[in-house]
Amino acid sequence: MDMLDDDGDDDLVPVKDDYQQAAAAAAAAGVSVSSVAGGIMDAEHVFNQQRAVVAKLTREELEDRYLRLLEENVVLKKHACKQVGRFNNESWFL
Repeated sequence: MDMLDDDGDDDLVPVKDDYQQAAAAAAAAGVSVSSVAGGIMDAEHVFNQQRAVVAKLTREELEDRYLRLLEENVVLKKHACKQVGRFNNESWFL
């Protein structure tokens, strides 16, 4: 068997394009996503904006988002472990 028979799917990093949904949620919550003072936002200001967005979500939405993030975290950890294993195997041949 040839080692080049890979399907190539292992090289792809799982990503989630959620920018538009996050921007829509921020707009619905009335939170400004523009920068303050030339691009540098005050940490307290950002924290207050985030709290305002979270405060407007229902418990069910918060639970759903939490579980979704938990699942994504597991997928990313598995992918990272696979990449580390692959790197270790390839470095062994050098």
